[in-house]
Amino acid sequence: MSDTHLYVALVYLIAAIPYAWLGLYAWRKRPAVAVTPFAWAMLGLSIWAFTYSLEIFSPDLQTKLFIVNFEYIGIITVPVFLLFFSLEFTGKSHLLTRQIRLLLWSIPSLALILVWTNSIHHLMWNQETISVSVRGLELLSVHFLGVFWVHAAYSYILVAFANILLIIELLQRPSIYRIQISFIVLGILIPLIGNFLFITGNDPIKDLDT
Repeated sequence: MSDTHLYVALVYLIAAIPYAWLGLYAWRKRPAVAVTPFAWAMLGLSIWAFTYSLEIFSPDLQTKLFIVNFEYIGIITVPVFLLFFSLEFTGKSHLLTRQIRLLLWSIPSLALILVWTNSIHHLMWNQETISVSVRGLELLSVHFLGVFWVHAAYSYILVAFANILLIIELLQRPSIYRIQISFIVLGILIPLIGNFLFITGNDPIKDLDT
């Protein structure tokens, strides 16, 4: 295994730490408004970054695919909890009835089950290989299929709606709160843009989820 694997994996491992810290910090602030979904969203991002670091570090294809099963626990939860956070933060939590919550979780839950069983039906992706990127960095490469794109589009819609709610709130709040909300919006958009570049094949380093 090259030093490049260790360095890149370490970057994602380090990235998982502040997400976990933010989640724990928010959790301790309960029952303040919107802190619970924010804590769960941060936990999801931490799981995503931590497991991706393990995926990069793993030397063989089967281990990488096995780790993806756990990685998707973070991937599917983040958009939903970000939407829950935005609705609660903007005073619209009354819209989150039990039926709406179950409905919002339906597609992510189905996607997770299909990821776990993808080797049987290949509805999420196929053509799993290890691609060699810069400086011998060996990364998981797959060909995404229809159901994956349905879940991806659904996730982007949830995150976009969450951002719209926060931006409207930013414009309506006094200036003292605008910096705080701006950081939240940027914190959502930056990983979203990186992930979009990855799944569309436009990432700076091929097959690296930036």
